This record gives sequence, structure tokens and C-alpha cells, in this order.
Amino acid sequence: MYAVYADGRGHLWLSSDYGIMQFDPIRLTTRTYFVQDGITQNEFNRIAHAQDKAGRIYFGGLNGITTFDPQDFAVEPPPAPLPIQLVSFRQFDQASNKLIDKTEAPSRAAPVVPALARAW
Repeated sequence: MYAVYADGRGHLWLSSDYGIMQFDPIRLTTRTYFVQDGITQNEFNRIAHAQDKAGRIYFGGLNGITTFDPQDFAVEPPPAPLPIQLVSFRQFDQASNKLIDKTEAPSRAAPVVPALARAW
């Protein structure tokens, strides 16, 4: 995941190196959008992203910018629930100027409360 933006409904929109994902923290469902769904490219850049004051999201990819208003997706049916599996989690440590492997930390943590997930 390269960027995470919340929309007005509490969904999170994420750019990645394999499409744009919409995550619903209440239902714990994810929908991924690919080139065949209308985005410019399936691979996005780590630092090329923004959200304007109106809520419109901009993700820069290898083939241009994909921009959309999350409100345009309000009438879509929810996707089928799929399990989420964390395979790797690394966090940048500014003091050591290194990425630290913290893959095991989330599995030891308490479950995320949906109300807290919406506040991100």
C-alpha cells in the first residue's frame, strides 16, 4: 500500500502496486479496481497521491493520474467478504534510518474496533 485516504462513508481508499482498493472497515471487505475497471494503470507511485478539500482522490501511476470522487461509488453493492491476510509489515524508523520488520506485531495486538478504524 502506498497511500490511504478516507471518504465520507468511512471507507478507506488505497493505492498499491496492484490496483486501487476500497476497504470497508465495518464489513471488513475489500474491492480492488484494475485497468479493466477504468483506472490508468495497475501500478501506482509511492509519493504521487492527494485528496482535495471536496474529497476527490488523485493517485499517480506509471501511465498517468487516476482521479475519482468516492461518492460516485456509493451505490455499488458490497463485494463478497474475503479474509485479509497480513504477509509483511515494515515500518520506517527515522532514528536508525531503516525499515524495521514488524510483521508479527499486528498479530499480537488486540483486534481493531471498527469505530477506531473509521477515525484513521
